[in-house]
Amino acid sequence: QIALTAFERKEYFIKQKLLEEYVTKFIRNLRDADSDPEILRLDSEAVLRSIEAQHGLLIERAKGIYSFSHLTFQEYFAAREIVANSTYENLIEHVIEKRWREVFLLTVGMMRNADSFMWLMKRKIDKLVSQDRKVQDFLSWISQKVTPNLSARESAIRVAYFIQLKSSNKFFTFDLRLISSIDKTIAVFLRSMSTISSEMNICFTYYAELGRDLTPDLPMSIEFIHICKSICSISSYNIDFIFNYKHLNSLKALKTKLPKASHEKLQPLKEWISSDGKAWIEQVKKIIEDYNSNNTWKFTKLQEDLLQQYYYANTLLVDCLNSDCYISKEEREKIIAELFMPKHSVQNKT
Repeated sequence: QIALTAFERKEYFIKQKLLEEYVTKFIRNLRDADSDPEILRLDSEAVLRSIEAQHGLLIERAKGIYSFSHLTFQEYFAAREIVANSTYENLIEHVIEKRWREVFLLTVGMMRNADSFMWLMKRKIDKLVSQDRKVQDFLSWISQKVTPNLSARESAIRVAYFIQLKSSNKFFTFDLRLISSIDKTIAVFLRSMSTISSEMNICFTYYAELGRDLTPDLPMSIEFIHICKSICSISSYNIDFIFNYKHLNSLKALKTKLPKASHEKLQPLKEWISSDGKAWIEQVKKIIEDYNSNNTWKFTKLQEDLLQQYYYANTLLVDCLNSDCYISKEEREKIIAELFMPKHSVQNKT
C-alpha cells in the first residue's frame, strides 16, 4: 500500500509521520488492535523501525525522511498491490508514462494469466489516437501499403513505415528495437541497409567538399564506390515498403553506370571521376531527396507528440508480451497482428 500510494503521488522520499499514518491506518483494522491513539502511534513507529532494521526495505535517508532502499523495491511492491486488488484499470491510465514501465512489466509477470490485461492495454493504446482523423488516415495508409501474406510479420513492416515516415528527415534511419522485438529477420535487413546508408551519406559529404577541384582522395573514392554499389544493390530486394518502384528502378539503372575500381587499378576511377562522377553523385542525391520529399505526411507538434506517445506505449505492450508473463500463444499473436492498425481495421477484426 505504501509503495503504490507513494508511487502514484510521485513520492520517492516520504516523511516519517506520513509513513506512521499509513501503518496506523492498517493496524487499526486488525482484530485485536488497541484503539488508543498513543498506543497506535507507538506501535506504528515500532513497525516502521522493524521494517528498516530487519528487512532493509525502508531506509531513513535524513532525520524523519524515508525512502525505499531501492526504487525496484517500490516498483515491485506497487505491482504486488495492484495485482492483489486487481486495480488494472488504474494502472492502464499510466501507459504513456515512462516511469511506470517497470511496474507494468512486474505486474504482468505476477499475474496468473495476462490475456485480459494485455487486451485492456491494447485497447487503451488504440484509444490514444482514435480521435485524431489525420493520424487515423496515416495508419490506414500504412496498412494499405503492406503486402498481405508476407513471410514476415506484417506488423513489423507497419512499424518500419511508421518510423520512417512519421518525421522523414533522415534517409533510411531506424530505431530497430521495436521492429526486432516483433520480427528479427526484418530488423536484421533494415539494420544492414541503415548502416550502408549512413556510410554513404558520410561519403557524400566528404566527396562534395573535395569533388569541386576534381582531386578527391582516391582510396576514399574507391570506398565510396563500394558503398554506392552496396546501397544500389537493395534494388535486388523486394522492399517496396521502404522504396517505391520508381526509386528501385532508378537505383538499378545507376548501379550499371558505376566503374570497376580498385587500389591496383586507379585509372578507370580517375577517368570516371573526371567524366561522369559528379553527375552520377548528383543523380543519387536526387533520388534520396525525392524519396524524402515524397513524404506528404506533415503533422502538427501536438500530433507528433501523440505519435511519439503511441509508439512508446506500443513498445511497452510488446515488451510485456515478450516478458515472463503468461499469455496464451493465440492471444499474443492476435495482439501482435493488430499493432499499428487504424481503428476501423481493428474493429472489423474484432
